[in-house]
Amino acid sequence: MTATWRSRDELVHQIVTLAANRMSKRAIARAVGVSRNTVKAVLAAHAAQRGAEHSALPKPTAKAPRPKKTDAFRNRLAELFVRYPDITAQRVFEILRAEGFDGGYTAIKKHVRTVRAPRKPAPSLTTPTYGPGEMAESDWSPYTIDFTSSGRMEVQAFSYVLTYSPAQGVLGLPVL
Repeated sequence: MTATWRSRDELVHQIVTLAANRMSKRAIARAVGVSRNTVKAVLAAHAAQRGAEHSALPKPTAKAPRPKKTDAFRNRLAELFVRYPDITAQRVFEILRAEGFDGGYTAIKKHVRTVRAPRKPAPSLTTPTYGPGEMAESDWSPYTIDFTSSGRMEVQAFSYVLTYSPAQGVLGLPVL
């Protein structure tokens, strides 16, 4: 098959375009006259380039931190957390408000989140274990069954499962 591309850039463009049209790698290889491994390598390199950061654009500079209304009360906040480790943000806000803090509750709440360590998650409950004969589960279920001699009949199935053992007992009773 004759190649429809004249340079590597044209080859890459054709492969990527055909792949974007959801053509299989085998069909792409046949259409452009290269091996499937070449198609696979070109598509992998293209995906890597698309995911990489742009080197031509400068990285944004870090902004200087803005002063906060809570900065003037840092010592008092630290004192409150030492004296009352479990104090709520609402109570801190009320105390500071009485001492002249003119900011809002959200500022206090954000500060409390940064200062206080996150709570440890509660441990999961352990699965109880039962010995033989200590626990069982039971259930009734209706089923419609077609019998060859007596026709269609609704039956109630009783399921009884011992949790200690995977063995199940099922007893089917016809509904009259």
